[in-house]
Amino acid sequence: MEKITVIGAGLVGSILSAYLARQGYEVSVFDKRPDPTLHGALGGRSINLALSYRGWKAIDELGLRKSIEDISIPMKGRSIHQLNGQIDFQPYGTENEALYSVSRGMLNKILVEEVKKGENIKCYFNHECTGLDYRTNEISFNTLEGNLTIAANRIFAADGANSAVRESLSKDGIFNAVYEPLSHGYKELLIPAGNNGKHKIEKNALHIWPRGGNMLIALPNFDGSFTSTIFLPHEGDYEEEYNFSSLENNGIGIIGMFQDLFSDAIGIMPDFVKSYGPNEKESTLGTHYCNPWNFEDKVLLIGDSAHGVVPFYGQGMNAGFQDCIYLNNLINNHKGDWKTIFSTFSEKRKPDLDALANLSLYNFIEMRDKVSDNKFLLQKDIERYVSSEHPGKWTDLHYLVTFTDVPYSKAKEIGDLQSRIMESVMSEPDVDVKWKNWAGFRSNITKKILNSLEDSNQK
Repeated sequence: MEKITVIGAGLVGSILSAYLARQGYEVSVFDKRPDPTLHGALGGRSINLALSYRGWKAIDELGLRKSIEDISIPMKGRSIHQLNGQIDFQPYGTENEALYSVSRGMLNKILVEEVKKGENIKCYFNHECTGLDYRTNEISFNTLEGNLTIAANRIFAADGANSAVRESLSKDGIFNAVYEPLSHGYKELLIPAGNNGKHKIEKNALHIWPRGGNMLIALPNFDGSFTSTIFLPHEGDYEEEYNFSSLENNGIGIIGMFQDLFSDAIGIMPDFVKSYGPNEKESTLGTHYCNPWNFEDKVLLIGDSAHGVVPFYGQGMNAGFQDCIYLNNLINNHKGDWKTIFSTFSEKRKPDLDALANLSLYNFIEMRDKVSDNKFLLQKDIERYVSSEHPGKWTDLHYLVTFTDVPYSKAKEIGDLQSRIMESVMSEPDVDVKWKNWAGFRSNITKKILNSLEDSNQK
């Protein structure tokens, strides 16, 4: 039985290990954290996860849907909290589609429990990877008992956005890794449950307070609370927009910001200053690019270690799970030919994740700026109308990314085309008034959109 080493027992590492064990390989899994099945769900700062179609597909292949549905809350759309206090609900789909809010720690615990059931899997927790010698394939660890070095045959690095494996091989010139930080960071806040243990605001929605350069979001938890996240620039002109630098060690400034931008959240977040943690440093966000993702047939990066993206499309975990499906199919098709498996995964999968990186950055702008913009909302209304009247002709980009497994690069290509078409449509004089009041105008606009699609397809 061939031996395989997986670095990282997080979400992607656990799914991958289960897949590899079912393929008949002897798998050793190493993770720097304690065993979550013995010590409880792993903590740490984390924006709540939104599980969608691509992620569910990987979970279904392991037969774990029921266990994970039991710890998930469906979010059927966005609840947009306007500055004037008005709340607008924007559904995600037309067939009752939903994203599922799930705790990273609880999900990881279930996946590790599944991994530990495998007879040909051994798990080693409290083993922090500190480096890899690509010449010998020896991996160094820091453990509770001291330093440890092991020799490995084939290594899968699923050790996250701050991958020690990627960093080690980048220093050696094997990988070309680039990190592009976002100008914004985040802090995790809490909206506590009500006195009766129920949610204070709509349970089955992703809540967004869009305020241009500043944004607050909230995702529901099972205990009636919401994990809330505030996004601010790291630095900037305090007079023009709030930022983490200007609010450092400044409880009064935090109160002022909430009164100015998120006044309707104060009532449901009574301890927001304490939750914000004035003396705590914000967490950073950014995009990790790496090329290639493999070293010969010895080392392969997967998940965030290969392609960490900003969280605004909620696809980081889902993309990592889809990585596992893609890799599993390659293993089935090229059994034992690891050189082909690794190189094909790196070459064919990377364009899709580069596209997702771009889409995720764009969706940040959409979430913080556009979801409360009347012209954008009208555009979405027109798109939904065309989609409902002509199914299959027009499918919204967000739907393609979230509720299908269309390759991200293809979804982006379709989205770019649709954006160009809608830019022309929205430039029509008085489009808002005409669309709402004239059926003939709706018909003409629909024809214009369909003709533009047909012309593009013919090209």
